[in-house]
Amino acid sequence: MDTATNFEDTTLAVLDSADRIYYVATMDLLAIKNTKTGARCNELITVFSGQSQSRNNRNVKSGINMSDVEKILNYSIESRIT
Repeated sequence: MDTATNFEDTTLAVLDSADRIYYVATMDLLAIKNTKTGARCNELITVFSGQSQSRNNRNVKSGINMSDVEKILNYSIESRIT
């Protein structure tokens, strides 16, 4: 389910009932920063006890490679959308 970018009651309810959470982001710095912020918020409010996972849309024009993104997010990219 695609949710809003904020943490309203309905978004929190969906996250709380989810088996997995995927973050889909483009390969630009702002999207990566927002992905990291969202994952960190989930950890802080313990909605999903640190099991968030990420999927990134690869854009080779950005100059950012997947290993850089994994270092920034502090977890592995599970899959790529090309």
